[in-house]
Amino acid sequence: MTTHPADPPKTSAATMTRDNYKFPSHRLLRQQRTDRTPVVLVACGSFSPINNQHIRMFGQAVRYTQTHPNANLEIVGSYLSPVSDKYGKSGLESGSHRVRMCELAADDEGGSKLLMVDPWEAVQPEYTPTAEALDHFDQEINGKLDGILTKDGSRRIPVHIMLLGGSDLLTSMASPGVWDQKDVDHILKDYGAIIVERVGEPTPADVLNDPEYKLHKTPPIKEYGESSTIIRSHRQQGMAIKALTPKSVIDYIETHHLWAPTTV
Repeated sequence: MTTHPADPPKTSAATMTRDNYKFPSHRLLRQQRTDRTPVVLVACGSFSPINNQHIRMFGQAVRYTQTHPNANLEIVGSYLSPVSDKYGKSGLESGSHRVRMCELAADDEGGSKLLMVDPWEAVQPEYTPTAEALDHFDQEINGKLDGILTKDGSRRIPVHIMLLGGSDLLTSMASPGVWDQKDVDHILKDYGAIIVERVGEPTPADVLNDPEYKLHKTPPIKEYGESSTIIRSHRQQGMAIKALTPKSVIDYIETHHLWAPTTV
């Protein structure tokens, strides 16, 4: 039986600020397979809004680690880490809205029982590079929490922090001028990544060639046309967004009139 070492937070992460920030750890699981490396997954992104494909990536990563004979990993926690408002991407809603929608998706009936939302990036006054965000998770889990509990009550440290993303993440890393090469090396050598491949989108070979990169590729998952861009576009055109994101997120979007059609 898996248990959580901490009680659920009493307040929404969307109300946190830099002054009252507290790292969420209420869904970190006890490690059951001590012969495997404990892993915490982190997905960094805009999540404006979060969509079903984002959620399915976590489930695919868990299936991969449970079934791949050479993975030797056990996922003990998963996090969504929405970027700061200073990211400046088109269509980026305020951090408080994006964090709250991620919370609702994580708590939705179809969400992962491991999934949590860390607002740390979102409350920063400036954009935080992904490499620094992973450093933050490493410090919180391995530094402040001293690792995670195992099934026998002992503590396991270090927990391996890994970035989760689609094959488009590696494509962007391989594109000149998009990422700082020092950040790419730090992420893929010191932390590693689980990449959920997409149908028809090959993973760039030049990223995979470095033997020091810790990369795991899962089989593609079926896509249903969900994307944050499509959700925003449908909303702005007055079209339905059913089945593109969890119902709790749809209700939130409609209640707060996010990306509502512009009237002239």
